[in-house]
Amino acid sequence: MPASIAEPAELLVLKRTLARALRTKMQAERISVTSFAKRIGTHRTAVRRILDENNTSITLLTMFKTTRALGLQLDLSTKPLSPAALGRLGEKLVQAPDAATAKTVTEALVAGFYGRPQHATPAAR
Repeated sequence: MPASIAEPAELLVLKRTLARALRTKMQAERISVTSFAKRIGTHRTAVRRILDENNTSITLLTMFKTTRALGLQLDLSTKPLSPAALGRLGEKLVQAPDAATAKTVTEALVAGFYGRPQHATPAAR
């Protein structure tokens, strides 16, 4: 789903899950923010942003580095959207103010239905 139409609540759930897992592991091993920052080669302020459950600006590389530094494995998976989520995308498509927005929503709807980015079929090429 393109970031422009991603549900903010979904992003927060993902970030909160990651931040809580990192914080729990840090507490269990008594790792301070300062020592964790040194482990991953960054500053304390960056670690605080990573641990901030409301800050969804994090790259895949940062997620990978932080979980590996704590001996955690990061799993990323995709699956088809639920019928309710597809319905919400359908509503956004109907309400699209212009053709460009409608195209973006349509792409997200197709990707969500199939659970992966949709590419042209051999017959359509």
